Amino acid sequence: MAIWFATSRHADTQLSRELEVGHSVFVNSLESRENLLVNAATVLTEDFGFKQAIATLDSATIDSMLNNHSERISADLMLVMSLDAKVIGKTDTLTTDSGSYLTPEIYDNVLRDGGLITFNLINGKLYQSLFLTVDAPNPIAIAMIGFEMDQKLVDRFSQLTTLDITLLFDQEKSAYLTTLSPADAEIVLQSNLPLLENAKKFSRLHLTTQAFRLENYPHFTGYVMLSHNTDLLFKEFYTLIKDVAVISVIAVFVALLLGVGFSKNVTKPLERLSILAKRISRGDYQNTIELNTSTTEIADLSVAFKQMQLNISEREKTISYNATHDMVTGLYNRTRLLELVQEGIENNGAFQVIAIQINGFRELNETFGYKVGDECLQYLAGEIKTKGGCTARIAGGEVIWLPNQTVTLENIVDIQSEMERSILVSQVKVRIKLVIGIVSVNDSNNKNSVFDKAEDVIRSLSIAASHARTKSNNIQYYLPEQEAAYIQRIEVLYELQHLLESDNKDELAMFYQPKLALSNNSVDKMEALIRWNSKKLGFVSPEMFIPIAESAGIIKSLTQWVIRRVIRDLHHWQLPEQQIAINLSAQDIVCGDLIEYIDDCLKEFDISINQLSFEITESDIMSDPQRAIAQLNLFVEKGFSLAIDDFGTGHSSLSYIKDFPVQTLKIDKAFILQLDQNEDDLTIVKCIIS
Repeated sequence: MAIWFATSRHADTQLSRELEVGHSVFVNSLESRENLLVNAATVLTEDFGFKQAIATLDSATIDSMLNNHSERISADLMLVMSLDAKVIGKTDTLTTDSGSYLTPEIYDNVLRDGGLITFNLINGKLYQSLFLTVDAPNPIAIAMIGFEMDQKLVDRFSQLTTLDITLLFDQEKSAYLTTLSPADAEIVLQSNLPLLENAKKFSRLHLTTQAFRLENYPHFTGYVMLSHNTDLLFKEFYTLIKDVAVISVIAVFVALLLGVGFSKNVTKPLERLSILAKRISRGDYQNTIELNTSTTEIADLSVAFKQMQLNISEREKTISYNATHDMVTGLYNRTRLLELVQEGIENNGAFQVIAIQINGFRELNETFGYKVGDECLQYLAGEIKTKGGCTARIAGGEVIWLPNQTVTLENIVDIQSEMERSILVSQVKVRIKLVIGIVSVNDSNNKNSVFDKAEDVIRSLSIAASHARTKSNNIQYYLPEQEAAYIQRIEVLYELQHLLESDNKDELAMFYQPKLALSNNSVDKMEALIRWNSKKLGFVSPEMFIPIAESAGIIKSLTQWVIRRVIRDLHHWQLPEQQIAINLSAQDIVCGDLIEYIDDCLKEFDISINQLSFEITESDIMSDPQRAIAQLNLFVEKGFSLAIDDFGTGHSSLSYIKDFPVQTLKIDKAFILQLDQNEDDLTIVKCIIS
């Protein structure tokens, strides 16, 4: 009887410990998934291209980025909502009913705290979801990423904990997932949840169950129930005790010997296994316990413990790696990068943070596919890793480099020249062009290098890289005054996008600059000049908003508005001899339906082709001369006159000039302004005219 009670008591203690370990493993696994959600959402919402797509309400780009990001992190749903809770982008499987995703309570918490992790029911399915604001710099949208809590996941948790798991979606028990058989599930579901939650464990028939609420998810009203089949646990003890009782009847001496053997081969191994269970519950998955036992059941139990320890250890290694590394390149991710930068700041040592971006990465993905884009990123990552130091990827086509020693501008130029070459990826030849931004930290010779937080360094790096795109060599060191220009650029883009989408475009106006014919002192030609006087921003120079429109991909809408307004004005003037020149960008030239749009407008207002001409800058043509020449020939075939604007600034070769289908060269003002003072300028102008 003493052995019976001791064994039963030990088994009961062991059962409680297994339930406690299972509880810890389940909660830790959820926290690991939560870290993945936070990292994935941060990478997405910090991506400048993603912010730009939201600011411009480019739903096609948003959907594409969401679907691509969802595939990479194996998310079950992703969507973006505007601040008025309207869905503006989503993965392919979702409906647009935002009320299913964003309740008023969640909405208030997200805007107040900047983000929220919770469980929510969508179409009868339970998701572990993260809501995060998209800031530029103030919130402009809300992003949501969700992982479904499905049967496959519950089965995996069950394997990790070696317990049966029942996940109730709500207190009404209307929906749940379980690894129990239907009959056992019915037994568990008959229990009183409030009473079960207050007790350490609850036994009904052959099942012992522990229920608990997920305290870190206050919006989730369901329960998690861990169950253990006590029949399986006590089966070996019943057999052992029966053998002991039979043998004790035969001989007390033999019973004593068996009792000693039982104590040695069962109780002590179980106690050691109990110690191992406590270690596992504390997160120690490395140290094991070797048991010398002749009892098959105890040996099997020991093997099961070791296998559980190994499985949890391997999964934690994978989770830890994924939490600090980028899946595409194998480099550090944003989380680890911020840690390294923060460590550098706190150590007060001088160092540099360098952003190396693939110029036109979004267009590269859209043209050749994400596989080619990923392989270009892998090439860039491999090249930078050979330079030493630490490397990371935080978003898009950008790799961050923390060199071991100070890198000079000459070094940067050499590295850029070395890596900017044509590479063959997936049978496609791609020419890589790089944009480089540089931030110095804790440099005693640079008063602009003092930072308190790693996030401020990364933000400054993004600003420097953005300004680098406007430089002829695509390289820029961070300067504080760039901050205001960066914010202004975002504001201009946001206001311009909304203006072009609105029905009222009164803020835009056309001005016409006369062209004087010196031969007869007449004005029969003019150049169309667009101006924007924003109600919110005031006058915005075309030198600012036109490049922004080009980089954001909305230049087409702006150009179409200009073309229609010019043709409408020609119709109102009724001057058939007057010709107006319209400036086109490189993006306009390669737009396949632009000529068709122009033709439709001419027919609508009954204007002759001869009354329109078009100008394109030499630098735009020289960005891809062969393609530009082919597209310009289409304009000539249609009957339009063409001119090269700002001639002399694009470094075009004579072999290309003779092929340009243009009738006019407009010499850049740099050669004209001091024509009466500079003999070299005079000589150049005479040569061009002759």
